[in-house]
Amino acid sequence: MQFLKSIINDLTILENKLDTIASNSIKENSSDIVNLVKSQLSHGKNSYDQPLSFTDGNQSGTGFYAESTQSFANKDGVSIPKTKGSLYNFNWTGQTQDNMQMGEIGNGKYQVVTLQSRMSFLESIYGDIFYLTDKNNKLVNNKFVSPKLNKAILKLIYI
Repeated sequence: MQFLKSIINDLTILENKLDTIASNSIKENSSDIVNLVKSQLSHGKNSYDQPLSFTDGNQSGTGFYAESTQSFANKDGVSIPKTKGSLYNFNWTGQTQDNMQMGEIGNGKYQVVTLQSRMSFLESIYGDIFYLTDKNNKLVNNKFVSPKLNKAILKLIYI
């Protein structure tokens, strides 16, 4: 019985450390997580895996490029194609994605951030775009977080 009490006690202690273990895993893999958000944006998807549509005052966008977009891109020297009917690829100056990094991590939450003024501006137009989609969040949990948690639990049980 003492053996079981010891394991239960150790599990209780471990329970209090799970957030820290998960946070450390996020920190260790932050560049991969940031790249997932960059990929979402370059594929024209918001945090809900939907096209980057918007309504801003009298303007609105479907999340798909219009025929005229390529001519604006050409004038600005943008080399990444803006083909009519394709999803916004969120590449124009490169400033947003070049400055993306992991933001604050804690209490089971984290966010990818970019330049604050740019981030606020873009979120005011497109809504949530700097969080992972459900699919990518599951990927992070399965590939990075769960293995660390499982290892800590197994280490406790088999010592």
